[in-house]
Amino acid sequence: MKEDNHSEAKPASENPHPEVVATAPDTLNPEENKTSGSAENRQAPPSGDHLESAESGEAVNVEVITEEADSAGEAEESGQKTEPPAPPSLETQLASATAQVAEYQDKLLRLQAEFENFKKRMARRQMEDLKYANEVMLESLIPVLDNFHAALDAVEQAGPNSLDSLRQGVSMVLNQLQNVLKNSGMEEIDALGQPFDPNWHEAIKHQETEDQEEGMVLTQIRRGYKLRDRLIRGAQVIVTKAVSQSAPEAKSGEPGN
Repeated sequence: MKEDNHSEAKPASENPHPEVVATAPDTLNPEENKTSGSAENRQAPPSGDHLESAESGEAVNVEVITEEADSAGEAEESGQKTEPPAPPSLETQLASATAQVAEYQDKLLRLQAEFENFKKRMARRQMEDLKYANEVMLESLIPVLDNFHAALDAVEQAGPNSLDSLRQGVSMVLNQLQNVLKNSGMEEIDALGQPFDPNWHEAIKHQETEDQEEGMVLTQIRRGYKLRDRLIRGAQVIVTKAVSQSAPEAKSGEPGN
């Protein structure tokens, strides 16, 4: 048993460096080494030094490309700054300005013509409005005229004892007329017994009286009318004044003379 173990362990002791032994036959045949070496050189990957040189070459190429692009961009920018577009000539500017002036003049003439036509239309419309402004009120007065004609016909046909009926008919026509005028905004000024107001009343006489205070309307001679808040015709009135004391003194002194 011990001999077998030594016989199995001998190969390991005989070849302590198997890698050197495997490459030893190659050194014996130099021609085979050349061929194998060339094959190994072709198949072997590049070493670390070769990789670094390749990477540095690519970096140099990238830097050169970027520098060329930057220089081209700067050249373009410098070309835009140094060579601006040429402005239009004076003749072109003058022709454009002349065309604009002509266009503005044409628009101005058209606007003036339209404004003149508008003024004429408005003037005609105002004249028509003034001409027919009283159309509604006059239309309301037509029934009053019809009643007046009916009253006159009744007077001609009435007998001597029909005065009361005639008075009632005329009173009804008057009330109808007053209602028409009131609906149109015209009202009668009630001045009798009111304080004298120069804005609405016209004093034609002053009369002394002891029955009323001074400055009151004693009698209304003619009625006044107003259209809403505007005076149409003032009321003619007689205004009271205080009784003077000179007249009684003169009368008392007459017997002594």
